[in-house]
Amino acid sequence: MGNIIRADGVRNKMIQQNTETLEDNLRFNKLSKLIQTKLSQYFETYPSAVQCQLVCFDRDETRRKVLSYDIYSDFDKLFWVESIAKPISSYSYGHQIDKKDIDKLDREFILDTFLGIDEERG
Repeated sequence: MGNIIRADGVRNKMIQQNTETLEDNLRFNKLSKLIQTKLSQYFETYPSAVQCQLVCFDRDETRRKVLSYDIYSDFDKLFWVESIAKPISSYSYGHQIDKKDIDKLDREFILDTFLGIDEERG
């Protein structure tokens, strides 16, 4: 009887982990689409620009916020776009983005560059 209960507990934990992974995957996919949209809007507003900076607060805080609540409600507080000429605050983290590379900003790029999460390591 003890083995059956233990097996059920393991199965339930695996189901919970798979559900959390699926939710995180959806969240990161949404995040990359939101970032692509925000960058596209920047380049539409400034058509002569060929580069910009995608900026967030420090990576640890951004990761915590992205994982803990709805990214739609506070997206503009998590990520913003700056001119390439504007210096980034020492309290922020930024990455230079080329206009031609917007479509390459997939979930793996966002996870690695801005959230410091390597999907291979978990």
